Amino acid sequence: MKSITLHPRREFIIWLIAFLFSNLLNVYGIIRYKTSWIELFTQLGYVIVLSFLLYFFVALIRLVISLVRKKR
Repeated sequence: MKSITLHPRREFIIWLIAFLFSNLLNVYGIIRYKTSWIELFTQLGYVIVLSFLLYFFVALIRLVISLVRKKR
């Protein structure tokens, strides 16, 4: 049975993209609701949590795609 290998650099890049997307959502919220730019730093905890949630969602999709490919 073939083992699953993780490539740390690729996984970090995927998480970094999720983090940047989460930050862009935060910036959109700041602009949309005309709040203070200090929110960019005060809401950083929420941004990090959202980025991990997005990362795990993408990982789940990648896992499903991998399993479907193995079945064929």
